[in-house]
Parts: sequence; structure tokens; C-alpha cells
Amino acid sequence: MTVRERRSAGGRETAASAVELYDFLRPVTLGRDQSRLLELVYETFARQWGTQLTAKVRTVSRVTYLSSGLPSYDEYIATLPETSAMVLIGMEGIDARAILQFPTNAALRWIGRMLGGSGRIEPRQRSFTQIEQALVRRLAEDALEDLRYSMGNLLPMAMTVEAFHYNPQFAQAAATTDLMVVGSFDIEVGEHTTPATLALPAEAVLPQLGIVETAQSAADARDRLGAHVVAAPSSCRSASIPRPSARPSSSASPKATSSPRPPAAPAAAAHRRR
Repeated sequence: MTVRERRSAGGRETAASAVELYDFLRPVTLGRDQSRLLELVYETFARQWGTQLTAKVRTVSRVTYLSSGLPSYDEYIATLPETSAMVLIGMEGIDARAILQFPTNAALRWIGRMLGGSGRIEPRQRSFTQIEQALVRRLAEDALEDLRYSMGNLLPMAMTVEAFHYNPQFAQAAATTDLMVVGSFDIEVGEHTTPATLALPAEAVLPQLGIVETAQSAADARDRLGAHVVAAPSSCRSASIPRPSARPSSSASPKATSSPRPPAAPAAAAHRRR
């Protein structure tokens, strides 16, 4: 992330130099072009999903795209509430699962509207019944169709709804260090607005974006850092790596050998005699 500070002193504005932080354990970053492409894709998905929800819950609905990021699976799970509806989505050829996440009470309000209710009663947080799971599965499958349409060639593999989880800590959809392409949304149904996220395994999306490098282990990061140090100019290595002070060898003579003093010049000797 680039940090630029601007300070005003005596009516004059000064700008500090830009500093870019680099994480050797996570060398993969989204460039400006890739981030812009994902933004366009997620905005299209949000519009399509909002139209689907409007038709299903029979009230005006709107989905707004907020932001996207590339956190690890563990970092993503840490941002979720303790209880939440998580729809795990299997992807062909990918071990990790995609996740469509939203609050359970919001999904229960949507189900109430689908069944003819007003959606004004706030339901409590709980797991879904079998009938409710079937209705939420249908909503998730419609969202997947919108996602396929929006992503196009960026997500060519088949996707299916596999399971439901209500505790993010026990979902185990991916390894803790796996990178996830996470999009954040606001879902407005009637007078209620709730947050939602869509997390896709990075290995399913990054190759289509032209990024083939994946996260590496600490040992790989250490080896890569050592390779950069070896490839650096010798002057940089000598300036950055302190060398131990030399110690006298045990076989060396304890007395230093001094060179003979040069004889005084004739002019200087004559001046001393005077």
C-alpha cells in the first residue's frame, strides 16, 4: 500500500515521499488494471444479483459493490461475525471452496417475503430449516448464474452449491494461507440494508488475470530474499551486511614489526647543528 502524507506548515504544503510496503510471504498483488477489471465485473454482478432478488422477494432490491481485496483465507474469516450464513460453493478442478456470505437474519427476512410476509419482523439468528435451506439454495444458485455471466472467461469452471455453514471458524473452505479474491457488497431489500461478501479462491481467478504466482512459504521467501542479496552489487552488500572485526591469529608474533625510521635530510641536520 502506498502511503503519502501531506502536512501544512506556515501555509506551505509539503509531501512526504511515497513508501510501498512489500510482504515477502505474499508477493502476489493486484495491479491497477486487474483491480479495475474486477471492479467492473463485481459491479455487473451486483446489478444482476439485485434484479434477481427483486424478482424473488417481490420488493425493490439493490446490491451495491463496495470494495475488493486479496486477503488470506484466515484473514478473511477473521472479518466475519461469529454467526453468519455461509454458502460453500464447489469449483471444478479447485480444492478450495468459494463462499457466498450474508447474515442469517437477513436471509430469513428474504424467505419471509418470498412466502408472502411483509419482512418487517426481525427474525432471530438461527440455522435454516430444510425448507429454508432449499429456498436459500435457490437464491444462491441464481446468484451463481449472475456471477458466471458477469465473470465470463475470468471464471470458466463449473460451480455448484455444496453445503451451508453458520460458524465461519468451522467452515474450513480453504487452507488458512490460501489467497481469496473477496468482494464486499451492501444488499438493500426494502428498508433493510445488510452486508455480504463473495470470496473466490485466488487460484481460480488470478491465472485469467495474468497473475500465475501464488503465495509462498516462509522458507521460499527466505531463499528469494537471499537470492536478491547475492544479486545485489558488491558495494551494496558490503554496506548492508556488517563484517566481523579481524582477530589476530594465534600463530602471529606478539610484537609488531616496525619499519626503520628514515634518516634525516642533510638540510635538517645542518639546521640542528646551528
